[in-house]
Amino acid sequence: YLNDLLSLGVAGLRLDAAKHISHEDIQGILELVDGDPLIYQEVIDRGGEPIDAGAYLGNGSVTEFKYPMAIVEAFEKGNLASLSNFDAQPGYLPADQAIVFVDNHDIQRGHAGANEVINYKDGARYNIAVAFMLAYPYGYPMVMSSYAFDDGDEGPPESSPSDASNGCGTEWICEHRRTAIANMVRFRQETAGNGITNWQLVGDTVLSFGRGDLGHVVINNGEQAIEVSVPSNMPPGQYCDVISGAVSETGCTGLSVNVGDDGVIERSLEPLSMIAIHHNTKTTARGDDPLTYMADWRNSGVTGTLVYWQDVASEFLSEKRHVEIWLPPGYEDNPERRYKVIYMHDGQNLFDPRLSYTGIDWGVDEAIMRGVDNGLFEPAIVVGPWNSSKRTQEYSPWHEAPQYARFLIEELMPRVNAEFRTLTAPKDTLTMGSSMGGLLSYYLVKEHPEQFGACGCVSTHFPISAAVIAQYEGRDPANEDETPYIVRDIANGDTVPKDVRFFFDYGSKGLDAEYGPSHATVRDWLLQQQVTEGQDFLIREYQGADHNEASWRARLDDQLAWLLADE
Repeated sequence: YLNDLLSLGVAGLRLDAAKHISHEDIQGILELVDGDPLIYQEVIDRGGEPIDAGAYLGNGSVTEFKYPMAIVEAFEKGNLASLSNFDAQPGYLPADQAIVFVDNHDIQRGHAGANEVINYKDGARYNIAVAFMLAYPYGYPMVMSSYAFDDGDEGPPESSPSDASNGCGTEWICEHRRTAIANMVRFRQETAGNGITNWQLVGDTVLSFGRGDLGHVVINNGEQAIEVSVPSNMPPGQYCDVISGAVSETGCTGLSVNVGDDGVIERSLEPLSMIAIHHNTKTTARGDDPLTYMADWRNSGVTGTLVYWQDVASEFLSEKRHVEIWLPPGYEDNPERRYKVIYMHDGQNLFDPRLSYTGIDWGVDEAIMRGVDNGLFEPAIVVGPWNSSKRTQEYSPWHEAPQYARFLIEELMPRVNAEFRTLTAPKDTLTMGSSMGGLLSYYLVKEHPEQFGACGCVSTHFPISAAVIAQYEGRDPANEDETPYIVRDIANGDTVPKDVRFFFDYGSKGLDAEYGPSHATVRDWLLQQQVTEGQDFLIREYQGADHNEASWRARLDDQLAWLLADE
């Protein structure tokens, strides 16, 4: 019978309940089989059982039933640390013969002695568990494709999986078609041959690891959004995340992921989510040669003129950075005219999508010229220092922002004022940034009102604390203070100067969803100092807005109207 199946084109044989036949008897049967088909034996062995799965390895591959137990321990019970070299523990089958799975047709229903399992009913957690399996180089992964059930003994639905109304996604689950799972099969193929690199736990909820320079994944198994900075061996540049989408002719259908010049990936992750990139999802060569795009700025689509200063060094900061200066249309036409200046942080994200962190630039030139055309304000010069690999430390008011301020005030601003026609009064010198850049903008106005008269603080990262910094840096946050630095400063009697203006905002999705309480605290603090809301400060929440360049671009007009309006 088996030889007849093979003659018809069958390539392999799955031996169900193989443990009920001695491995010697199976060997005897297979010796009579023609050719060399793939043999896949189901042997339930969770350790400490009379039947040892390893005894069947001489006949072919064997199911590794300890694998789904490890998945439950890591993802359901939250013990990601248990995944470190878990497959090297005594009792695990050799990688080249182990059939691994998150669930199968038996254990997803609690059959085959399974007490705990992650299955499709666990939603996003199931997706990241399967994606981990496909990313981790152990065993031969088996991806489940099942139908919905309430009773473990329930049979399949009468509909076909291809039925328009009751097919995949309704009565049929079709896990294998989910983007996060289907695309990770390609990830596994693209990273084959490379072992694990840069294994890192960030706190208790985030796991990051790479497959050398071929791929990298970052998993947030927590219930809260988090911003992480993790090392990788990936070449610098922009990549498309394969969990949320794929590469398209115009960029990414899902999220974009930036790998810095130093290989660091900085990214905000929503609860129970992950990102995965591989070498064939790279969309730009920003990190390889940003100078190419800087020289080609006219083809970026920018309105006006971009001037680049390359590799600007500082006495106060350890790393060099590029600085870009945007001159509005008409700048050369009137040599007597002077302009307000906005110092905007993360300069590479402002004008050119080829250089931007997510492949979407802020469109600052377009937003300013809309305001000018609508008679809301006069054009301004924009100065955009690029960030460095030490962005978090340099932008944090409680870390290196004082040194960054000296770089701006003592080194960069004098050069800008000498080379361009600027207005230099505080009311004409403004600053703006997002996330940590928003915190830096707030700090510059609060501590240096003699230089900066107003700030636009977009998605201001007020929740930052000693515990957040520890988690960000991969240290144990358990013994660190969870009180946001800003709340601590307010409790210690901090105040803001007079005659300055603040615009704070945040969205309702992703990392921004956690920003409401800290912004409410800041609002109460400002009101207690008799700072006038609507005149001296604004705080706005944008429903549906996320923590990314696309959302910041969408509401940039509001910030610019506040900053550039004549007082």
